[in-house]
This record gives sequence, C-alpha cells and structure tokens, in this order.
Amino acid sequence: DALGHHMPCVWGHDKDLYDPYVAHGEVNSTRGLLQFENGGNMAPKPDDLLVFRMGSLGHVAIVTKVTKNSIEVVQQNVHGHPTSIHPLLHEGGRWTVGKGNQPAGWLRLPKNR
Repeated sequence: DALGHHMPCVWGHDKDLYDPYVAHGEVNSTRGLLQFENGGNMAPKPDDLLVFRMGSLGHVAIVTKVTKNSIEVVQQNVHGHPTSIHPLLHEGGRWTVGKGNQPAGWLRLPKNR
C-alpha cells in the first residue's frame, strides 16, 4: 500500500509470494513484481519484499536498509522482533542473504510501472 502497488493476486500464504517457476529477474505476473532468487546476481534493495518459504506458511519482511555486509528488515508476526538484521554476502558476483534459514528471494516493483 505504501508504494501504491496492487498485486494482481493476493491469495495464498506468505511463502506463495515467491514462485519457484519464475526465472531470476523476470516478472512474477501473479504478484506484478520482479522476482530475484537468493544467491543470484542481483542484491536486494530497500522496499523489496524478502520471502521466506520455511514452514507451512512462510514469512515476508520488507527490506529497509542495505549495507555492504547486511540488510535490515521490518516485519510482523515475529514476537519481540519487528526489525532484524540479516547477513549479506557477495561472492563471485552472487548475492546471498542469511545463513541457515535463508529466504528464497525477493520481489521488487518494476521500474516502468
């Protein structure tokens, strides 16, 4: 809502926002957003939606800050942790967020919307 984006489809759990069949950097047409895989050649940016696919429902957080070595997110439904910091690794042209429980990837508003 804050960025004025209306997803074509809002159904599903948090984990369903990331479609594993959409190629890295392509438009996830169900959500109307560009989709990037964790470990791909594109770093996350502020306002991206970070999508975790763990558990039966998954989890979504909004990227608020990106530094050379970390990202900060704001999130709901994590008792006592409305914000968190995750490591950001850049090796061999690949960007990876997190260690252990990693997100599947992130979604971003297309530039030409």
